[in-house]
Amino acid sequence: MSRIVFNADDYGLTPGVSRGILQASEGVVLSTTVMANMVGDVELQDLMATSLTAGIHLNLSLGRPLSENYPGQLLDTEGRFSKKLALDEATWRDGSLRQAVALEWTAQYELLRRRNLEVTHIDSHHHTHMLGPLFPMALEMARSFNLPLRCRHEFRGLAEPAGVAGPEVLIEGYFGNGNISRENLLSMLEVFRGRHVEVMCHPGCVDDDLRVISSYVEERATELSVLADPDLRHALEEDGWIVSGYSARQHSSA
Repeated sequence: MSRIVFNADDYGLTPGVSRGILQASEGVVLSTTVMANMVGDVELQDLMATSLTAGIHLNLSLGRPLSENYPGQLLDTEGRFSKKLALDEATWRDGSLRQAVALEWTAQYELLRRRNLEVTHIDSHHHTHMLGPLFPMALEMARSFNLPLRCRHEFRGLAEPAGVAGPEVLIEGYFGNGNISRENLLSMLEVFRGRHVEVMCHPGCVDDDLRVISSYVEERATELSVLADPDLRHALEEDGWIVSGYSARQHSSA
């Protein structure tokens, strides 16, 4: 069976990004992941009024922490996450800092649950959950909440024995200038027929807030123009793909 999930990362990053993700649901995007420490109340209500499945986009690299007493050495002078430190694997060799991450990730998850979002899966901003010292913590979080977890190929061999579900294949290449086209997407998918695939994507409408906090700006609008097209979904289905979102009770990777 050829099954595909287009997951739009970064819901809550800015109002424009959130609005674009909702528009993309008119096409192939049936799943998104929410930045708990960034999303506004209106954005979250708008999301819950749709049929999009919604996971958590664990975040250590943008905005402010939700947990109390998050280590000051991991923050900038304004109390925001330090992206540079968060993306440096060496940062997380310190066990006390890893414990702070566990508390922060739990705070992010619990905030979404308190706001009545059914969390369906787990991934992270800038893939921090797949940094070597942090992946076992993400795996345990997914196992304990019985949620699928985004994994690259090299991590699936750890996730499956732990009973943690998720697509077999993660496509990260539909991203950046020169890669965003319907033709390129279909070409990428051709070799994965018969598999369960996740396409990581970043559709969005450009707003002033986005220009301030992200280097990936106009490309989001280009992604949106491709992914929101209902004809793309029809073409994939005619080609034998089942286009779906995540399920919170997705117990196998098949």
